[in-house]
Parts: sequence; structure tokens; C-alpha cells
Amino acid sequence: MTEENARPCMPENDFSVLAYFKDPLYKQKYGVDIYGAALSGKPDACDVLCVLDGRVADVSVGSVRSLTVEHPVREGKLFSRYLYITPAPWLKTGDRVRRGETVGYQGKTAHGGDSALLFQLWRTPEDFIFVKGAASRYAVDPFESLYLFPGQRVKKDVRGAVKRLPREYSPFAAGSVLLASAPENALPVYVEPFEDDRVKDGFLSPGRYAAVARVDSFGKSFIKAVVSGEMRYIPVTDDGEEIIPPFEKNC
Repeated sequence: MTEENARPCMPENDFSVLAYFKDPLYKQKYGVDIYGAALSGKPDACDVLCVLDGRVADVSVGSVRSLTVEHPVREGKLFSRYLYITPAPWLKTGDRVRRGETVGYQGKTAHGGDSALLFQLWRTPEDFIFVKGAASRYAVDPFESLYLFPGQRVKKDVRGAVKRLPREYSPFAAGSVLLASAPENALPVYVEPFEDDRVKDGFLSPGRYAAVARVDSFGKSFIKAVVSGEMRYIPVTDDGEEIIPPFEKNC
């Protein structure tokens, strides 16, 4: 799993929060209700996105249609559950899925027949074998762990529970800004085409640079950015630079 895929993100492209974890108003005990159909203009057809890389643990097409994915974590096990959806017909138990991949389509919940996704996140012991009905023991508040994908919109979040993906985990996309804060001569700048880490043409001074893409090579990560009007590669370190996604530019 790459670093930028190491944090789970919201399972809808654009959405409103209808009910929060253990929300007494909706008698919601073990998950959150997320509503996105009205934003897409396609009722009951919103794509449901996988929140993190993993394998499909269960696909159910009975009275409560759902899909469950098991995700690799350092301790115990992590499962994401997508309920009241139409599971993607091409997925079956054991299939690998990636963060952001469509795993189903938004369906109907029990709350007055509204179109919504009931989303759950379970943290379980290492020896847990997935079985339905264990939410009361293992479900945790998804908003403690989930973040927005860059560009995702939240139309309604009255509790302010939804978090943005930390900058160090944000995908590096066109229009982002590289904020270099490391001391001068601390960040080398490599020429294009990038061949290996022995080729460079100088050092990056602190400042803001137009970031174009992320490049992984030689076991390292680089930001492809415009420096003095020319494309260059800047290595990513832990002690200086940040990537500011496009939607944060004017914040």
C-alpha cells in the first residue's frame, strides 16, 4: 500500500451526512448515513467508493444488500461495510479492491425510504472471522478515521465531523502547490527527464511552487513541479515541504 493510500477516505464523491454514529435522533447505533443522490442528479445511482485498499470479505444481495471489505492494518483487522447498496455485480468474495474504486451503488435505507448509504467501520481482533451481526461489538465511529478525498464536497455536516485528508497524505494532482519550507540548500532539484538520484541541477529555495504530479522512483517519492518556469523533480522528505491540494489554495 502506498503512503497516499494509507488513510481511509469517504465512500461518496459528494455527500451530506444524514445520521452520525450512535445518533439518537435516527436511532443510528453502529454506523453513519451518507446521502449523495441529490448531488449527482441520479437518484439511487450514486457510486459507492471503497474507502481503503483491501479484499472483499462478503457480498450480500438479500433483504439488506451490502458489501464488506477487509483492509490490511498493523494491529487486529479492519472492515468497512456498505449497507443498503447495490453491490457492484462484478465483485465477489476474495476480489482485491483499491481505495476510490466503485464497489456498488447507493440504495434505500430504512429511514422513510430515503436514498442513502449506511456505512460502518469495524475494528476487530486478529483472529476474527467476518460474520454479520457483530457490529455492536466491533463498530467504531467512521469519522474518527475517515477523511475527504481532495475535491470532495460536503453539503451537510452539522457536527463538523468530516475531516480533510492530511496534506502529507493528499494525492499530488495538477493544480496543487508545493510549499517548500526546508532551509535553502536542503532540497535538491533534479532535471527532466529524471534518470537517477545522482543527476541534479541545484537546490530548491523555500517558497511556493506549482506542483504537477507525484513520481515514485528508486524507492523515493518526488514532486514534479514548475521551478523558474521549467519542470523539475523535488524529493519528498519528512521535515520540510507540504503539498496543498487545489481545493485548499484559497483557504
